[in-house]
Amino acid sequence: KYLFGVIMKSLVFLASNLNDIFYKYIENMEYEIIKIEKSLNTYDSISNHPDIFVFSTGEKLIVDISIYDELKEILGNCVIKGNSQVGKKYPNNIQYNVARVGKYLIHNKKYTDKIIIENSNCQFINVNQGYSKCNTLIVDDNSIITSDKGIYKEVIENGLDALLISQGYIFLKGLEYGFIGGSSVRLKDEIIFYGDISNHPDFKVIKIFIESKNLKIKYFKFLLEDIGSCIVLDRK
Repeated sequence: KYLFGVIMKSLVFLASNLNDIFYKYIENMEYEIIKIEKSLNTYDSISNHPDIFVFSTGEKLIVDISIYDELKEILGNCVIKGNSQVGKKYPNNIQYNVARVGKYLIHNKKYTDKIIIENSNCQFINVNQGYSKCNTLIVDDNSIITSDKGIYKEVIENGLDALLISQGYIFLKGLEYGFIGGSSVRLKDEIIFYGDISNHPDFKVIKIFIESKNLKIKYFKFLLEDIGSCIVLDRK
């Protein structure tokens, strides 16, 4: 599990207040879970969402200034300090909420932390949506699911495969609704939802789209909730 104090398993960053069934399922897939605790730096609904504070290049983590020291001590040289600190309100809390889909970064470039741009070696797809990671279920390197029409339009124009679904139907405490990227994660050959996606009005097309990519779908029989996109760092 550890080598000279450094975690060697692949990592999944999750919010700190989730159903134990979900944590156990992820652990049984041989991932190490790192929990993001609530921060006073931003508003409560997203205050422990991993995608607000952490971005993964696949090999490195670029993290909010406020959590850099703690993660650097645990994880070592794979952690890079971002250039900005997450603030209370939009758009001052979206700097790290960037969707990386294969060779592309999807975000509102005006607000993207510059360290992400410098370290990602990706082509940029600029969109109006600042919460682009929340809004994007990354199915594979060429495919996404989103409820955001702007993201959908831009990725289609860049040659990616995308499924546009209805907005809403995902719980997010304190707000009208959450997003599909924030309620799901791809691990190995599964797309895993935090809650019962089968109650979503577009479940059938979501399931067909995921299975058409030779992936499985897993969900749990509790309320489908936006918990912040799970951030993954694969350690070979």
